[in-house]
Amino acid sequence: MPRLPLLQRLEPVSGTATRVEREPETGQLLFIRRQAMAPILEHNQALAGNFDRHAVRKNSAGVRHVASIPHVVVAQLMAAGIWSDQRRLLAWLSERENMAFRTDDGSRIG
Repeated sequence: MPRLPLLQRLEPVSGTATRVEREPETGQLLFIRRQAMAPILEHNQALAGNFDRHAVRKNSAGVRHVASIPHVVVAQLMAAGIWSDQRRLLAWLSERENMAFRTDDGSRIG
């Protein structure tokens, strides 16, 4: 018999769905987050395809846009201690399997 959720919530801006269930064996709460990544990855691909290394601009804080990462992936990076460590985050973004999150030409950063 399927478990009924204790709570279901959709965040329309981010497209993130959160579902809370109780684990039947332990009684612990399970927080399940899902997000459609295809629109974000398609947008990243379009931005990367139009990236011009010679026209790169930094904002007033000296930062340039290099990636768009879905909220559910950010949560995983936070749990792994990568999100708060700039050196590790830049290395993660430069790994082949994470290139789909990049909005630039994919050259090594950091």
